[in-house]
Amino acid sequence: MGCGRRSDAFKFYLGWLYYGEQGFAKRVEHAYSIMEYFVQSIRSNPNFEIVGPQSPQCLQVCFYYHPATVNKSNTEITRYVSRKLHKLGKYLVDFSPNPVDDTQGEFFRVVFNSPILSDKIVDELIASIISVGKELE
Repeated sequence: MGCGRRSDAFKFYLGWLYYGEQGFAKRVEHAYSIMEYFVQSIRSNPNFEIVGPQSPQCLQVCFYYHPATVNKSNTEITRYVSRKLHKLGKYLVDFSPNPVDDTQGEFFRVVFNSPILSDKIVDELIASIISVGKELE
C-alpha cells in the first residue's frame, strides 16, 4: 500500500480492527522495552555515544559509534558502517546530520517499531556495528 495520509489512516484503521486496543498497547510496550534495552546496551560500551536526551522519549535512538583506534570523522564512520551493513544485507540503519551541532557530523538513527524485534536481534545489530567498525582500524 502506498504512502500518504489516507492510506496511512486506512492502514491504521485495519491494524486497529485486527489488533484492538490491547494488541496495540502490547506492541507499543514491546517497542519501548526493546528501545530501552538498546539504549542500556550501547551505554555500557564506551565506544558509543547517545545524541540528545540520554533517555530517548520516543522509539528513535540517535548515536555515534567511535571505534577505539580510528581517527576519522563521525560522518565517515557512520556512512561507512551504515552502507556496509546494508551491503551485507544485514540491517538498514539510517543516519542524519546533527541539527544542534553540525561540527559533530552525522550520527546513526535507529527506530524500534517492529513487533518481531528481540534482545537477540538488538545484540546482533550492536555486534555488527562493532565488527564493521573494526574494519576501519
